[in-house]
Amino acid sequence: PHMNVADNIAYGLRQRNPKPSKRDILKRVDETLELVRMPGFGHRRVWEMSGGQQQRVALARALINHPTVLLLDEPLAALDRKLRREMQIELQTLQREVGITFILVTHDQEEALSMSDRICIMRDGQIVQTGSPRDLYDEPLNRYVADFVGKTNFFDGNVVEVAGGSFSIKADNGELFSGQGTKGAPALVMGGNASLAIRPELVSIASADGGAIDTDVKITGQIKNRIFLGEHTEYLVQCAGLGDVLVLSPKHIENLNGSFEPNSQVTLGWMNDNALVLGDN
Repeated sequence: PHMNVADNIAYGLRQRNPKPSKRDILKRVDETLELVRMPGFGHRRVWEMSGGQQQRVALARALINHPTVLLLDEPLAALDRKLRREMQIELQTLQREVGITFILVTHDQEEALSMSDRICIMRDGQIVQTGSPRDLYDEPLNRYVADFVGKTNFFDGNVVEVAGGSFSIKADNGELFSGQGTKGAPALVMGGNASLAIRPELVSIASADGGAIDTDVKITGQIKNRIFLGEHTEYLVQCAGLGDVLVLSPKHIENLNGSFEPNSQVTLGWMNDNALVLGDN
């Protein structure tokens, strides 16, 4: 805290043996400030700057040593939502410019999905699945990965039909659901335990008294809760024998069909091709 921005950034260089010349240090500091889009900030005190600017100084202090790998330990956790999104874009741009590997530690799944080129999911010290964010979201190998990455509705049951890459399960309430298997997932067998997984944004919602849903599956329920989140509305719907089902309804659909009040009776639906049948392991 007693150093200005330039001295903070140069600190790592000054600890080297042999130490670079003062001219080289000043040149590297200026180059690094340009890299993190803070030219002319060298004389500032760190505590005089915003949270986003302080994060850039911390990045510059690490990058000036030209590391082969940069470890980011929850660097955006203390920032508000808007600034956090801006810094996510900044970090992605910076990574492409410097061309080194960034390893990001985060408890924010949305942050991991939006920033990463590659994600490794681990469970009890073992690798469960590795792939791109889209691979892990759209093609999880098992229930653990589907539940870990994003929000998912699960209906537990037993496999009663196997037809190529498609499966049918009999849910605990006796209903039959069909879905697709995931490439590379452990084989599912007749009579074995499995879960049908459907992402909440793939579930359609309509009024139970006349709303039309053109889907393979239709179930009815009562809205327990509604949360307006701007770009979409989140509904929690209680369905008899199936428990609570989460639905994410986009704003443009709400503008066309209207929203639903808590305690309303509604019909939910989805297409079989959008559902996955997953094992536990």
